[in-house]
Amino acid sequence: MNIETREYVDDDYPELQKCVDNLQKHIVDVDPLRRQIAPPGYSQAYTDKLLKAVSEKEGKIYFAVCDNKIAGVITGSISPESPGGTLEVIPTKTGWVRELYVYPEYRKKGIGTVLMSVLENYFKVKDCKVILLNIFAPNKESHDFYVLKGYADRDITMIKELESNWVQEDLDP
Repeated sequence: MNIETREYVDDDYPELQKCVDNLQKHIVDVDPLRRQIAPPGYSQAYTDKLLKAVSEKEGKIYFAVCDNKIAGVITGSISPESPGGTLEVIPTKTGWVRELYVYPEYRKKGIGTVLMSVLENYFKVKDCKVILLNIFAPNKESHDFYVLKGYADRDITMIKELESNWVQEDLDP
């Protein structure tokens, strides 16, 4: 399979939004607690937010193309790591993988690897010292992919559901 990559252009908006929508549906599907939702209009709002962040933070969006069809997308941006927090950190120019999505029919064919490589090379050219990404913990297949690419767990967010007798109406004034 021949995998080509290309940068996002404004005419790609519908395809980018489609990828975002599919990624959001995937996250909803893998959520064992069923707390994730993708309400109507969210993919457009998130796509707009993503484009703004990419534009403002030296970011890039790359598509993988196979047989003249979009097979996947990766988005990333750059930000300085702010000093401070619980512990001081070495201030570093940081690349952020914001989203990576490969259509199911193209998975396990090297497309994610190609997209990661293109974005990582961009971050190197921009003199980033580290690359960070967030992943939804139940998305184990993606976690395993990133581990294979040399990424390591850094922070862990945990959740515990509490039993509650309240209903939505209780919160309305």
